[in-house]
Amino acid sequence: MIDVELQTAVRALLVQLLNQAQGFFHFAGRAVEGSRTQSEAVRRVLLAVAAEVRYDSDHTRRQDPQAVFASRKAYCVGFAELAVDLLRRAGITARTVQGVLRTGPENPAYEPAIGGAYHRWIEVFYPDRGLVFSDPERSINGVDARYIAFSTRALSRPRALEISLTSLSGELNYDPVKAGDTTVRVRAAR
Repeated sequence: MIDVELQTAVRALLVQLLNQAQGFFHFAGRAVEGSRTQSEAVRRVLLAVAAEVRYDSDHTRRQDPQAVFASRKAYCVGFAELAVDLLRRAGITARTVQGVLRTGPENPAYEPAIGGAYHRWIEVFYPDRGLVFSDPERSINGVDARYIAFSTRALSRPRALEISLTSLSGELNYDPVKAGDTTVRVRAAR
């Protein structure tokens, strides 16, 4: 016979998980409500993520969508995972992208061998444009040339990766949009 306390704890956990799942759908639905185009829906979801989630460099923190949604804290992995989850819940095809973001030594995640930091961002599929990069922390519908995507997704970092530095110049000249305390660059829809 199952202990009554255990049954109560399991029931409470199931209720919590169900409420959290409903919270995701509600959050995604609210974000895209009234959107007339897919581009507008993507913009709204990514701005909502940027407004709600704060950057936290703690790599021991869980980065799955549920944990990020509950804590409202993430590093790049959590931002990307939550954004993709919410976009998919809104019926939009998206996936995460692993790669390197070229940075200078001032970045705490900088690794000299690769001239930057390992990073995660997303791609959104548009029927008229194909896959388009976005960085839920920084930009919508475009990233600059400092983003170097790996050809496939991996469970671990490449062991012998080296990148030759050519230039760290470049800037997104997209319109800045305020999302909470965060400013995100948004490329205008075509």
